[in-house]
Amino acid sequence: MLFHPMVPRRGIDLPKHDEVKVFIGAGENDPICPASEAEDLKSMLESSGIEVELFWTNLGHQLTRDEVDAAKEWYQQLN
Repeated sequence: MLFHPMVPRRGIDLPKHDEVKVFIGAGENDPICPASEAEDLKSMLESSGIEVELFWTNLGHQLTRDEVDAAKEWYQQLN
């Protein structure tokens, strides 16, 4: 689970991770980690075979209850 992440490093090839699943919670109005960062990270991870669930809120950088609830639901569906 990643909440409001940024791309840690660009221009690298990630190894294949076909069985990995990642949840990303992001804010459309996040001034610290803009929406483009979440989209770029999602694309990078998916290009290495990772299944990504991207959950958006209309808010900023704060962690919201909606994100926590969505992450919980996503995690429970894994088992």
